Amino acid sequence: MQKEHIINPFSTALKSIRQSPVQYIRFNILFFAIIFLINYLAAILSMKITYDRYLQEIILVVIKIPVTAYFIGGFLYFYISIVRGVTGRAAQIYRGYRWYPAILAYELIVYFSYILMVRPSSDFLDYPFPVQFRILLVALAFVYFFVRASLFLAILVDTRVPFWKAMAESFALTAGNFLETGLFIALGFTIILSGLLAAGIGIIFTMAVAALGYVLGYDMMRKKKAPGNQPVP
Repeated sequence: MQKEHIINPFSTALKSIRQSPVQYIRFNILFFAIIFLINYLAAILSMKITYDRYLQEIILVVIKIPVTAYFIGGFLYFYISIVRGVTGRAAQIYRGYRWYPAILAYELIVYFSYILMVRPSSDFLDYPFPVQFRILLVALAFVYFFVRASLFLAILVDTRVPFWKAMAESFALTAGNFLETGLFIALGFTIILSGLLAAGIGIIFTMAVAALGYVLGYDMMRKKKAPGNQPVP
């Protein structure tokens, strides 16, 4: 991915969504309604079980990650279908069972890696310099893994290959493009968060731009890496 192409997938996504915004907005409203309901019910349940914040967090994770993993697959399936020229349908949000085990494993790996490798940096200034240095290295290792594995979900849903093959392909596609890929992913998150500026409602639109841009960016990188630079199916 060349530096000048980091923005292109998102600008293309924005143009496409402006032409037919209704299907994206409806789908994202459904997706966020499901995620909100999951979080709300998980929060209520955790508070009824215990008043301990630490135990509440554990209960939330036990409920949220397995359930959201199911809908993440369907969410990406919708956007990949559109890029592939297939009409996106709201019912695709419920098709996550096709990739559920692999997505669940990925989310658990990312979550626990974050807890073990990044969480300690919250008290970064309280440690002596040698410990700070080690904490920084470990946190950077997490960032490295996250960026290199950032195309895993798109590859998994698009090609339906096994977990390790999708992970290996993500590392292959991002080889030699670490900085550009990192900026691409960071821009996607920035676009999503910018939707919160409009009382949170704007995220329904910005999520569509980020998700479609993510798939278009993945497609661009995959075609670039294809033998002879020929388009891939």
